Amino acid sequence: MFCPKCKAEYRPSFTHCPDCDVDLVYELPPDFLLTAPTKPSQLVAALWAAVGAITHLGGGGRFIADCRATLSGWNEYRRQTGRLPWLSILAHSANWFAVISGMILIFWYANRFHWSRWRSLGSLVLAAIFYSIFWYRLKREVTLNQLRTQRRLRREHLGF
Repeated sequence: MFCPKCKAEYRPSFTHCPDCDVDLVYELPPDFLLTAPTKPSQLVAALWAAVGAITHLGGGGRFIADCRATLSGWNEYRRQTGRLPWLSILAHSANWFAVISGMILIFWYANRFHWSRWRSLGSLVLAAIFYSIFWYRLKREVTLNQLRTQRRLRREHLGF
């Protein structure tokens, strides 16, 4: 017999955990990547923990540098053309929506279907690989469109 809360093991004659004040179960459920969030604040905390882990692994500096480069690129584009690069802004907004909703979906599936840690981690890595390929191609296409627009505007300005 096991306590589902503190995971202590008891002899078969026991039916209740005196420390946690809960009924014992015959076997413990498998370990999950996350515990079952009962409140939205717990899901938000899990997402922040994931972001913190990524930042701790060294991705934070690159992420901040990329954000600064993107914002300065938008500012430069606006200065040169007189308008904002709305396609790029839309692509970045879609990026954030996809990342956050994708993480929520994976965490929810891992919790809902009782995935092991390795299966959850494998799903995150697989999703990150496919997403990285998609984002790289989209980012390249947006950059090419911006360059084409700048060339066209430069030609119009010079009278060609």
